[in-house]
Amino acid sequence: MSSPGQLEGKIALVTGSSRGIGRVIASYLAELGAEVGVHGTTPTSAQAFGEAESLDAVARAIEAESHRRIVPVHGDLTVPRDVERSRRGSVIHLARLTYSSTVLAVISVWRDFRHQRREARTQ
Repeated sequence: MSSPGQLEGKIALVTGSSRGIGRVIASYLAELGAEVGVHGTTPTSAQAFGEAESLDAVARAIEAESHRRIVPVHGDLTVPRDVERSRRGSVIHLARLTYSSTVLAVISVWRDFRHQRREARTQ
């Protein structure tokens, strides 16, 4: 089971985290201690399903809940220029985003999810 502080000092960029399951993953990583770049296709993509007014509002909400630094980043991930801009924006604001720390954070969440599913099946 994961615990608060487990991802202290780690940084994750969670794509598609302006709403839905991506937002839940971003919140969970922040709860575990990571600094998080939340991503949406546009600055207002969270409005699509009425989940928030803006990507910035999503970042502020997660930041208020977790007391971690959360940075909004937007761009269309099918456009290479936007991908690079999103990555650079995260690096500038979070200072030390690395591929390995993002992968470690995702692996940690996946392991916890699988563990919880196994526990639920045995009960």
